[in-house]
Amino acid sequence: MSIHTKLRLGGIILCGGKSARMGSDKAWLPVGHEHMLQRVAGVVQAAASPTVVVAGQGQRLPELGKGVEIATDRYPDRGPLEGLLSGLELVSSRCEAVFVTGCDYPFLDPGLVSFFAERFGDAEAVMARVAGQLHPLAALYRVSVVEQARELYATHRRSMHALAERCVAHVVESEELVSAPGGTSSFINVNTPAEYESALVRLGRR
Repeated sequence: MSIHTKLRLGGIILCGGKSARMGSDKAWLPVGHEHMLQRVAGVVQAAASPTVVVAGQGQRLPELGKGVEIATDRYPDRGPLEGLLSGLELVSSRCEAVFVTGCDYPFLDPGLVSFFAERFGDAEAVMARVAGQLHPLAALYRVSVVEQARELYATHRRSMHALAERCVAHVVESEELVSAPGGTSSFINVNTPAEYESALVRLGRR
């Protein structure tokens, strides 16, 4: 069940990247009694419905909870906008906005989704800026951004940062995130073995 907001919210989890810096598929990294993708999918599903995981072509996924839908990149190795467009094709008719995240955010808090939704106003997206860095993932987008995403994709600008620059976005600064569920921890992702080990230590201290 979705957290109550005035918007119909869906979720898209991108997990089709190569995980080159990690050296192994981040979706399968053990986090306690589950895998990383299972953890993130459970968090997103608690806040948004429908929730879709977008995998790469031929990518194996750990078993996911009932109701989590699976999409596949139409073309391999074309960046996160490929995954976003594949996910939007599946869910955009059923929601007004989507929370978009990678599969490697172990501290993501489901309350962040409604926190962002309350700040939408007339914006096309809501995202955080932490320590001067904009976070186009773990962010909320209206499904209408599909048009900007298609235009960027056609010109080979296929990063989420490119989409963030094109959108009219409400940016939530670090100072305001102090009152957000999970605080700034929701925006910590893991790309390397060292970051993964650090995350495990941090989770173990909770």
